[in-house]
Amino acid sequence: MHYKNEVLYVEDEELDRLFPEPSCSIPISSILSPVLKIERSLSLLKREMKKGFRGELSPAIHVMSADCGTGKTTALQKALRGWKADGFRGDGAIIFLRTLEEIDPIVTGTGLDHADYAVFTSDEKYKTYGAGRSAANRVPVLFISQVMARKMMLIAGDFAAVTDLHYYGKIRALRVWDEGFAAAEGAVFDLVDLHALPSAFKALPRADRDMLWSLIERCAEPFAGLALDIPLSIIDTVDRVLKGGLKVADAPKRTLEALGKLAGSTAYLRGNDYTDWTFLGAGRSLPADIRPLIVLDASARLTSRYKQLPAHGMNVIELEPALLAYDRVAVHWCNLAAGKTALRNPAQRAIIYGTIADLVNSKRSEDFLIVIAKDACGGGDGPVALPKELNALLSDPDRMRVTSWGRHIGTNEYRDIPNVIIVSAYNYGDDGYDALALAASGSRDGIVSKEERRDEAASAFMHNVYQAVCRSRVRQRDGALAGAANVYLIMKDSDQRREQITRAFPGCSIDVWMPCTPIKQKHDLVLHTLFAIMETQNSVSFNALTEACGGSGHSYLTKVVKTERFKGALQSKGIERVGNSFQRKLRLTNAA
Repeated sequence: MHYKNEVLYVEDEELDRLFPEPSCSIPISSILSPVLKIERSLSLLKREMKKGFRGELSPAIHVMSADCGTGKTTALQKALRGWKADGFRGDGAIIFLRTLEEIDPIVTGTGLDHADYAVFTSDEKYKTYGAGRSAANRVPVLFISQVMARKMMLIAGDFAAVTDLHYYGKIRALRVWDEGFAAAEGAVFDLVDLHALPSAFKALPRADRDMLWSLIERCAEPFAGLALDIPLSIIDTVDRVLKGGLKVADAPKRTLEALGKLAGSTAYLRGNDYTDWTFLGAGRSLPADIRPLIVLDASARLTSRYKQLPAHGMNVIELEPALLAYDRVAVHWCNLAAGKTALRNPAQRAIIYGTIADLVNSKRSEDFLIVIAKDACGGGDGPVALPKELNALLSDPDRMRVTSWGRHIGTNEYRDIPNVIIVSAYNYGDDGYDALALAASGSRDGIVSKEERRDEAASAFMHNVYQAVCRSRVRQRDGALAGAANVYLIMKDSDQRREQITRAFPGCSIDVWMPCTPIKQKHDLVLHTLFAIMETQNSVSFNALTEACGGSGHSYLTKVVKTERFKGALQSKGIERVGNSFQRKLRLTNAA
């Protein structure tokens, strides 16, 4: 073994001597250093992959929990490289990727020639990679997106029946799923959005529109618990629409995507009013014959999803994890609501962006990555851009990079950035968490307990913050230590969330981050928020104003609205209090 830039490197031959072929259930010896524990785990992962090439893996989901930056992708590259050197003996390999953009670094790191691999996709760029899609069943290594693979397996009924993914007529032996395996997908959509689909997609063929109308007719008289069977054939409709480049609003697009996830399954209606009716469900489980499957997941330790896989007919073998300590990660917490509601409010948005600008401008020689809701970003459907208001406040905008929730996983593009700003959490809402819980549990009755919802919300919070932060220098490990970085959280603080952050980043420090620009007093915040709302509407309820201010409870406005200063400000703007709401006074003019 040898050292390079203070990181321990262990050669394969030395690992073979240090760690003779073990059972994966044997605990790591307590005499090993944290660095050797990681190297041993990666060595065992390579051995599992070698078994896969030989068709010797047990029929299970083999889960490798490996923190970002530990080298699980490098282990995959080394295994493929060794297999190539061995003449690709065996029945082929298939790699399921979250995005096709991940193919280039894997191919480069592996040294695959064009004749060695192909990508099964309809994407015009990637289908020409390697030997080309037409040679997919004749190349040793096949890449495919997880979305397409899921669709093909659900339509075919099992993995073995998807002959397009075979290798010379045989089922591929080594199967690797890179990040976030879920046996089923959960989805939600609103009833009103379902009704809007036929008009949103007028260009669809008659058969597709008839299918949408049929779904709508089945829920003409909504009631809680109504079961709506989603036809499996809607998968093709969704595929054609999304690939056809039709320009439609976000809500119809999201609804159609949800129907695609639930194809061949049942959605259940919940709510008690036409405007609040929401369908909730979990799609079909992936076929159990996808096993043996090796899953590489940096967030595996933060979720109970894998423990629930037996409910889907899949047994699980946990490989030895590769875990880091995050002692060099400093978390700075600004206790400020910064979700979509807050960012839509001019007064609160000004406070949030001012806080960010003060921080970035105070560190003139350092780069920053900001993770924020897509709705707040510029750029439309293309690459996200900094919000214009924030950009105008920065002395040097070129030092700040931006990504949105949903694009915060799987990229190494920002690995040199030492500062990360997280603007609020990635919130799915109660219905969204319930859908995730249904999908994980294998339940098909539409019923989710409060405990299941809480657990899913906690897992999603940890996963998303962890993945977002790990786009930065955190992923540059030094031995068993994650890279040094500052993490700035702008979101509501709580003991529960602090415990979750500590679980995601063991060993990190957490302190209070006080903005350089003082936050306005509550009285001023309420007035600014109210005036901003009344610029676009003539009335607002106490509850809506309280929520817009980031407050909660019936007493939030009690003291503020009774002050003479507040009453005078209302009068100056032509606004009056009417019960538990504020309304603009109507100005009547005399007829000439």
